[in-house]
Amino acid sequence: MLDISKAASSRKTNAKKAVLFLSEVAVLSISDPLGWQNHRLKCSDRPRKASSNEHLHQTSLSMKQRTDPLVKLMLRNRKIDARQDRYRWGPAYEPGCQNIQGEAPSKSNVGNFYSAKLQRHMHWFSKTEQWACAIALYHDRVWEVHEQHVLYPDATPHPLATHPKTRAFRWAGTTGTLAIADRLNLIKWYPTILDREANDYVPAHLLGDALIYLEDQEGPYVVSWDCKASADQHGRPGPSSWRAQHSPRSIRKAETRERLYQAYMEEQGIRIVRISRFDIDENVRCNLVRLANLHSQPISIPDEMFAELTQCYSEALASGEVPLAAMRRVCPKTEQQREAKKVLDQMVWERRLKVDLFEPVHIDKPLNPERRDVLEVYVNLFSRK
Repeated sequence: MLDISKAASSRKTNAKKAVLFLSEVAVLSISDPLGWQNHRLKCSDRPRKASSNEHLHQTSLSMKQRTDPLVKLMLRNRKIDARQDRYRWGPAYEPGCQNIQGEAPSKSNVGNFYSAKLQRHMHWFSKTEQWACAIALYHDRVWEVHEQHVLYPDATPHPLATHPKTRAFRWAGTTGTLAIADRLNLIKWYPTILDREANDYVPAHLLGDALIYLEDQEGPYVVSWDCKASADQHGRPGPSSWRAQHSPRSIRKAETRERLYQAYMEEQGIRIVRISRFDIDENVRCNLVRLANLHSQPISIPDEMFAELTQCYSEALASGEVPLAAMRRVCPKTEQQREAKKVLDQMVWERRLKVDLFEPVHIDKPLNPERRDVLEVYVNLFSRK
């Protein structure tokens, strides 16, 4: 075996030598059944690890060391490992990468919003992911979303094989991205990270955009969403400089990741859905994102006023009356009107008020009755086949 400590101590190794060294270590480690492949235990056998913040406090690295790019990569890998060491559901789920300082990619549009359905914040790192999260939460048959999920490097069961209500079914697992890379002769291009405390190279975690869990008449199932700004960016290098995006090495790494991603999902029978900015109508995107940000806000008005508002909004939709006029009849006070606006937004979000989301929805404009159901127009995003 190679002396990995030499790579940890050498600060002057140029990029080309480092790449060759990583590739050589990867090949040798894969051939060692007791070495690199078993760095991570199977997700079902691993104990719960400390949170990401606890990892930062417990590590013995100095602040100067933490600013080192290699150390930052190591810490990021450990955070992902701690959050995604096993499948979790509902409020217990932690995205592998989160919208907090030091984690989000520098060239990305990051954000989050709270989901009442999932009882936690959802994290997104591009506008396309934001729109996708909004339409997923709007769907009445979606019961779980795992955004920023890890592609496990070792053998792992199907995600639905671990949920209490679906574990009784038979689900095909995966051999893991390492075994897939070895089978496809891509191990040379598999990303690795030097863990200085362990003094060994470990596989870098690959993340997917979102796993969408649904249920239909045939039972529960899951689809994998791959979100990009445009259709031609699937399988291409991520946001970076023009030179980096067009370098042969970056392109080869992106193509390798795409092949691993496809084979990983194929092993588990999970359909991949490609989503780009132009796949969803602009008005639908804007309406659902605004509603997703507001749907969980508490409403502080008397029950009698709430019931009267819901009736007035329904009548306004049928008659073509401006909702603002109906709201002012019921809520003359300014503080009441702020709450009344939330009632309208939440009625639309919960589909109790079926308006046309392909047109702008404003409280000071007449509402358009639903002509096209968003979930029927975009049924292909959610279908199991």
